[in-house]
Amino acid sequence: MTLAPIAKGWVSTTGETGAQNYDEFADETEITHIVEANPASMLGVEMAHRTPEMVAAGADRARSLAYGAERLRGLKEQGLLEEARDFVVAYEIDAPTGRQVGIGLMAPTAWIWDAERNPQGPIIRNEDVFADKVAYCADVIRATGHLPSAVMLAAPDADARVRSAVEEVVSSRPPTVTSRDQKGNEHRVRVVSEPAERERLLAALDGKELLVADGNHRSRAAQHVGLDAFFAVVLSAETMHIDEYHRAFTELGTSDSEFLARVREAGFDVAEQGTIDLYSREGRLGLTPQVERASVPETLPHQLVEDRIVRGVLGWDPGDHRIVYVGGDYGRDYLEREVDAGRFQAALAMPAVTMDDFVAVNERRLRMPRKSTWFTPKLRAGLVVVEL
Repeated sequence: MTLAPIAKGWVSTTGETGAQNYDEFADETEITHIVEANPASMLGVEMAHRTPEMVAAGADRARSLAYGAERLRGLKEQGLLEEARDFVVAYEIDAPTGRQVGIGLMAPTAWIWDAERNPQGPIIRNEDVFADKVAYCADVIRATGHLPSAVMLAAPDADARVRSAVEEVVSSRPPTVTSRDQKGNEHRVRVVSEPAERERLLAALDGKELLVADGNHRSRAAQHVGLDAFFAVVLSAETMHIDEYHRAFTELGTSDSEFLARVREAGFDVAEQGTIDLYSREGRLGLTPQVERASVPETLPHQLVEDRIVRGVLGWDPGDHRIVYVGGDYGRDYLEREVDAGRFQAALAMPAVTMDDFVAVNERRLRMPRKSTWFTPKLRAGLVVVEL
């Protein structure tokens, strides 16, 4: 197999189906309000259990998944999604962090790298996943027969070819559909179905390794379901931006003062300022990890927090339900408010991972700490939906 066009898909006609991805929320109750305000949002399909109707009914998972499939059929019937065949996508995002360009296509699941089973795989997935999230994504795929959102892949050594190939399409025609996300960033999609033009876009990625930037669970779910390929948008790595990705704890199982004492013992200097901000009921303090090694990912603040605080001080697995991974869209003021309100006992505001460190970890075929790279802006779900 190789990178390939989308055989059959559905493209948003108005942009109304465009949505944040299912995993962008620190609190899923936000999803209910979004779908209530915009019933066409693809969140009503991917997260049907959070729609106002299913919340009010107290519906179980099976009923909610069936309702999500029903909503997807309704979007097609209303003309909010239009069928397209044998196409790729030129994807463009305008944001304050810079303009991003990429190519939407089908990527073979057989290409996903695995140290033992597929050591030559050119698609590098770099994070451990949460089994329950993979299972949920797989259930959505089975229930709807569609892939409602794309995996974001980064092309670190193909920037010029990717950019020039997309720019050729962008300069030749207006967007097929445009959508603004919750931050005001404009996403523009152009459907490319003319064979020669389509092949030029695909050829820009010939022989290149691709890194999973956002969508580890979605790519894993495609494998779990047994699909030959998953829907992806490959972005030029040079145009991509990584924001902060924080950690919060709903409870610590100990007092704030005892937690802080144990953090010191675990190798963190504590002062007014530090690499990491700690918010607790006792106020804000700065933590700086004591580090001797100079390589990544071992020295990434996220890895040190995972090893020394989550596993060491707390004795938890990184997938523990008492940990809330908070994306950079929410900001440090959100962490402080949630601690003050008592919803978090403590929170750690983390520095952003650099793109160079992200690429370096992938080149070494190592794992990033879980939930450490918040790529932003994220792709919009629901602008292109792939039918299986």
